[in-house]
Amino acid sequence: MTGISQKMLTQHLKELQRHGVVHRESFHEVPPRVEYSKTKAGEELLEALGPLCDWATKHIELINAPEAG
Repeated sequence: MTGISQKMLTQHLKELQRHGVVHRESFHEVPPRVEYSKTKAGEELLEALGPLCDWATKHIELINAPEAG
């Protein structure tokens, strides 16, 4: 991923794991390997966020507009 440091990505993934949104699997290999996957709750969250993402895409100009004030 671009635009995020490894440290921040790891912190966010750990938080998502604590909340049950993602599953972390460690492989005891050389070099060490870790894989993340969505849980059932993660799948449901993506389904719920879909309409919000659609709305944001449709109204991107509104979202990016400078604040009045």
